[in-house]
Amino acid sequence: RRAAKRVQAVERRPAVRDPEVACCRTCLNTNTNDLMSIFLDKESETKRSRELKLVTGLKIRMDDGLSQQICTRCVETMTIAMQFRRTSRKAEKELRICDRTCTESIRKSVNLQLRRTMKRPKVVPMPRSKVTPNPMKSAKVEKQEPPSPPKQKRLPNCSSYKCATCNKEFRMKATYKAHIRFHTNFCVCEVCGKRCRNNNQLQEHKRARHGLYKIHKCAYCERPYICDHCGATFHRRSNLVQHIAIHLPENNFQCDMCPKRLKSRKFLQIHKYNMHTGKRYGYLCSICEHRFEKPNKVRAHMRRVHGAAEEQIGPIVRVQL
Repeated sequence: RRAAKRVQAVERRPAVRDPEVACCRTCLNTNTNDLMSIFLDKESETKRSRELKLVTGLKIRMDDGLSQQICTRCVETMTIAMQFRRTSRKAEKELRICDRTCTESIRKSVNLQLRRTMKRPKVVPMPRSKVTPNPMKSAKVEKQEPPSPPKQKRLPNCSSYKCATCNKEFRMKATYKAHIRFHTNFCVCEVCGKRCRNNNQLQEHKRARHGLYKIHKCAYCERPYICDHCGATFHRRSNLVQHIAIHLPENNFQCDMCPKRLKSRKFLQIHKYNMHTGKRYGYLCSICEHRFEKPNKVRAHMRRVHGAAEEQIGPIVRVQL
């Protein structure tokens, strides 16, 4: 009995298609010329499975025991369905944006129409009571407004401009305007009556001709540091200290190789290097062979005397003295 039941159960079981038999996974098409692989590689498995899930509603995965082939007709149908889905979503998005903007424009137009149709309340004027006029208030003082300055006419662009007062001609408009201001807006010296173009020129004239004080003071030229021995002035305290050493010979620095005395230790070191070292050098001009103590003096000489440019000055020759 048990064997007979097993045979009957096997006969009743539906026939299962062998996965090795080539057929389409979605429409069971067995034409091998139209079949192609569903999954090209492992990376495209997720994308293709998601597309098949959206179109067919089936969960199709790689190596799930069923056919891994699909026909070209099903591929075209799936492509059309996905394209239709994308187009529908895009249209939905644009419609929602348009609906939002349209509702705002409609709301504005409705509010404008309501504003126009609304009736404003009429203002009824109240009757004024008769009041006897006050003679003091009735006499109003007329305020005199200051006269407005005349508008200046715009000068046209011309090749030359002629002054109507002194008949002078000018080529530039700016020079002509400055000359016109000399006839209209000028400053006069109270001492000698000289007429100047502006206040700065008047102050310069007073300082030069009438001995007035200096208007613009230069902090560099004032020289606030004064020597008590000879009255020499300096704008730096360090220069004054070096100068005082001339009047104090006991504070000078004596050279131990010659009777020369110098006013600072730095100058003494320079003197020893230039005069008492074993090797002394001179620098020659490459054009006239004039000798100088330093190479920068050679370059200045070539620029000043020979008119040589900086690029034309080559290497400077050094000679031992």
